[in-house]
Amino acid sequence: MFKSLSLIVGTALMFAINLGAVPQTKKADAPAPAPANFLKTVSQDGRAEIELAELAKSKSTNTAVKNFAQMIIDDHSKANSEVMSMAKTKNVTLPADLTAAQKNTKAQLDRASAANFDRAYANAMVTDHQNAIREFEGAAKSSDADVKAFAEKTLPTLRHHLEEARKLTSAK
Repeated sequence: MFKSLSLIVGTALMFAINLGAVPQTKKADAPAPAPANFLKTVSQDGRAEIELAELAKSKSTNTAVKNFAQMIIDDHSKANSEVMSMAKTKNVTLPADLTAAQKNTKAQLDRASAANFDRAYANAMVTDHQNAIREFEGAAKSSDADVKAFAEKTLPTLRHHLEEARKLTSAK
């Protein structure tokens, strides 16, 4: 049992690292990111979360996981729409595709067994949202009023996602 739990936790951490959710040099209290960089990161990470949630909806047999995935799709689609609008007004070109690491994570989750998928997905979402919250807390200090307002408005949703993802990791 401990061996499989350790495998699941290790796999989830690997997914989170591949998503870019575990920064290698970021400190706990991150400074405000440059507005253009923040918009690019948020756009790409949001799209990755939506694609992983779509995978969870199709692959999971757990109703709670499917409901969580739909919430992620709904909330991140709305947020991404706002980011796209903000980027357009600020003349920021957003990345057209996921990063190679995000594509790899999606492929790994797609190959995960049914028995391991739900836990690995939930663990990846916990890690991703912990790091997203740090990123958004930094952006809430931005000197760019639009970025600051967006970050402040979005933080409660991200915190809710983290709470729900944590519930999924503790469900049996």
